[in-house]
Amino acid sequence: MKEKIYFYNKYPCFRRLLDQTNILRYLKYNGCKIVGSPDDAEYIFINTCIVTEEFEHKSLADIKRFANYKGQKIVVGCLPGIARDKIENKEKFKCLPAKEIEKIDSIFPDNQYKFSDIKDPNFIPEEVNANNGWHQWGQGEALLRICSGCNHGCSYCSIRLAIGELRSKPLKECVAEYKKLLDGGIRKFMFLGDNVGAYGTDISSSLAELFDELSKIDSGLNVKWSIFEINPAYAIKYKETFLRYLQEDKIISMVTAIQSGSPRILKMMNRLYDAKKIAEIGYDFKKINPSFDFRTEIIIGFPSETMEDFLQTLNLIKKAKFDSVTIYLYIDRPEAPAYNFLDKISELEKIKRANLAKVILNRYKIKYYYD
Repeated sequence: MKEKIYFYNKYPCFRRLLDQTNILRYLKYNGCKIVGSPDDAEYIFINTCIVTEEFEHKSLADIKRFANYKGQKIVVGCLPGIARDKIENKEKFKCLPAKEIEKIDSIFPDNQYKFSDIKDPNFIPEEVNANNGWHQWGQGEALLRICSGCNHGCSYCSIRLAIGELRSKPLKECVAEYKKLLDGGIRKFMFLGDNVGAYGTDISSSLAELFDELSKIDSGLNVKWSIFEINPAYAIKYKETFLRYLQEDKIISMVTAIQSGSPRILKMMNRLYDAKKIAEIGYDFKKINPSFDFRTEIIIGFPSETMEDFLQTLNLIKKAKFDSVTIYLYIDRPEAPAYNFLDKISELEKIKRANLAKVILNRYKIKYYYD
């Protein structure tokens, strides 16, 4: 009798939702049955997120809640790669962080199909959408994951411990997936990865080459591309490529996380790009297509951030003509280099600045997301 599986997830990350979809496919292809209750399950998968302190606390609470169920409990997502020691009674759980997801074969050694046999799904199925409690992915839109992992070293970030080094999907494989989707009538695509802009740097290729190759096979078709999300350094590097596809009305949206508008703070963050050039890019993008959806993310309260640094960030948001902003408060993680930086900002001051950011962004008529 094949194993009964229960999968719990309440977190919104597209990348980890694709991972979950791959796990579900792997289990279904091997004859496992997905059940609706952990009471009935022989294996319980618990997806986690650690992008904010709130999500970290919720993830740890989720794990604790499943501790006494009889099924084998498997923690996936980013938390087990960063904060495994925070899991209570961790001897009761197996941990599969995102970078080690293929080790699932060791949990199911008798399976006919290996995890490496499973290809990225390009869609998040209904059972995943219905359970994540956040986003119903639109019909007819495809997710094209072109890479995983990250080759950058942002000083505030510990996610790399969970996702590993950059691993670009081979160019031919990306092109084949794209063609198959085109042949199936798909015309809207989101390019996805842990570090989309770095695509190809580990396989002697580039994001520009990928876009050019894809464009060779969609001639005459009204395709639309969204980019989620790209480091501003690569938005600058590939500006001319993006402008060309904007002029063709192909690229319709982009997320690029500036994190700060202060050159001093950006240097401390190890985010090595010129903030002024991001402002120029936003202006040029909007000049070509005023309806282009340009989004960003910022971190408030990085160590030693002054009010002047903070206001520079808000000023850059306005100059770059961003349509919306996701606001995060700096999290002091022991695994990240910034943990050792001096002049920490108090939680109260971070909240005050976030509230001020909301007031100013409202004045600028810029949407914001902040919990």
